[in-house]
Amino acid sequence: MSFLEITNIVKDYGAFRAINDVSFSVEEGEFIVMVGPSGCGKSTLLRSLAGLEDITSGSLILGGRDITRDEPADRGVAMVFQNYALYPHMTVAQNMGFGLKMAGQSKADVKVAVERAAKTLRITDHLHKRPKMLSGGQRQRVAIGRAITRSPDVFLFDEPLSNLDASLRAQMRVELGHLHAELGATMIYVTHDQVEAMTMASRIIVLNGGDIEQIGTPLELYNKPANRFVAEFLGSPRINLFDGKIAAINAQTASIKIDGIADHLEISLSSDSGPMASGDKVTVGIRPESINDTAPWKIPAKISVIESLGRETLFYVNADPVKTLDPDAKDPLFAVHKSNQITAQIGDDISLGIPQEGVFLFNEAGETVRYPITQTAP
Repeated sequence: MSFLEITNIVKDYGAFRAINDVSFSVEEGEFIVMVGPSGCGKSTLLRSLAGLEDITSGSLILGGRDITRDEPADRGVAMVFQNYALYPHMTVAQNMGFGLKMAGQSKADVKVAVERAAKTLRITDHLHKRPKMLSGGQRQRVAIGRAITRSPDVFLFDEPLSNLDASLRAQMRVELGHLHAELGATMIYVTHDQVEAMTMASRIIVLNGGDIEQIGTPLELYNKPANRFVAEFLGSPRINLFDGKIAAINAQTASIKIDGIADHLEISLSSDSGPMASGDKVTVGIRPESINDTAPWKIPAKISVIESLGRETLFYVNADPVKTLDPDAKDPLFAVHKSNQITAQIGDDISLGIPQEGVFLFNEAGETVRYPITQTAP
């Protein structure tokens, strides 16, 4: 049995089902990140694990104990909230030790636990201060320190970095990674930020509409998404998607026709390609970094937007009459990633090389039926 077993969890709010029969397991010491769009159920699921929401049905087993109906304080979990949830009238030390004090721990034991956590988080010099005297990053460390003092079996994080600026978020991601390695703790982390998910997770759980779309390591999900939703959600800029049709197919190759393009794209198939037939509608996906200047299959385009990021460049190009699948787009735009600096200007004509080995195919139901053949199967 795994360290934490989540089995057939259902959460209903009246007629609305927020979590739909979700099951997964967590090994001791793992860093699990749950991602998905707003309203997908990730925070509801986290709060259910913490005991802050009563589940409609299902079971939670932690370390062999059934904690499904236990009170939050008795579950062996500690939660770090998005808004820090610090008491403004208490010092940092008092905030960090409050849970232990309420649990009846002696002053000496509370002091030892607080000082140990403060040293780990490098906030020893701030123990006498009140929250209003601290920066956002320091307040977040205090909130994490309050969880550490309880020595929980599982840490739960509900979008803890969303209130921080970009540079501080990057710093805190690194610090949380160090903290996970130092404590060897089991952590479950909720975020809508795919960068946090890709850089921090042992495994990622992608949620959508209360269901799990896919579970796997960051590279497994990026290289071999189970469906179009996962492929779109992971990757920045997001994957380019276009309507297409299979013009011809045999055991080794498929010829794909994309609306607005006269030539057929010939792609090879592999043993893990899904079922396809001539005439099937498909969605063609190509990640921005896969587009290059040398591939023989090319699309003429015009540069619309350039984002120069120093060591890399992102630009968006108009490739009319190719129609992308973004209904809100004013013009059909491809996203292109270059791992260097470029001298191109807005309005310049460009030829997009689409390497057949970098193409994803999704069937009409959104399931992946062809992965890029250059990727190593996980």
